[in-house]
Amino acid sequence: TKEVVMDSVIGRELARSGARLQNAHSWHAAFLLYEKANPRSFFRPYLDVLPVHYRHMPVFFDQKELDYLRGSFTLRMIADRKKHIRSEYDRICAKVPAFSSFHPDEFMWARLAVITRIFGFEVNGKRTDGLVPLADMLNHKRPNQTEWTFADDVQGFTIHSNMSLGKGAQVYDSYGRKCNS
Repeated sequence: TKEVVMDSVIGRELARSGARLQNAHSWHAAFLLYEKANPRSFFRPYLDVLPVHYRHMPVFFDQKELDYLRGSFTLRMIADRKKHIRSEYDRICAKVPAFSSFHPDEFMWARLAVITRIFGFEVNGKRTDGLVPLADMLNHKRPNQTEWTFADDVQGFTIHSNMSLGKGAQVYDSYGRKCNS
């Protein structure tokens, strides 16, 4: 959760540095990179199952793939996204110079890991967001087949099916209404 990130080594360094990050996902991304670099990280099992790359995401398209988009507004959106994420990386490096040991593409990977997997929820009445292993592996389908929340009584993230599912059936979640951009 955001609270775990803020209480981590990199979270405390970023807070002390006064870095003004424009996107909360950048905090999680910095945390992922620090944890990924730590062979003894508590989060190692989760880190080891995250995708190694996001080649299918437009920010990593090569020139041939970008050429297919020539004439569309999508090229500008891709360029803007890359510029924004790079500026976040530069902001962190300016305030926490040791962070430059991570390549900008590693930061891009971490940001994509976060935006493709983060959940928003409440813990004990306080709004937060976090990465939830296994829950983030469900594929999207509308209408949703599941409902999820942080259950205060068990102090854990829970997912419940809101319909009968057959043995061996894939369980889907809805990522919500998303625009094509």
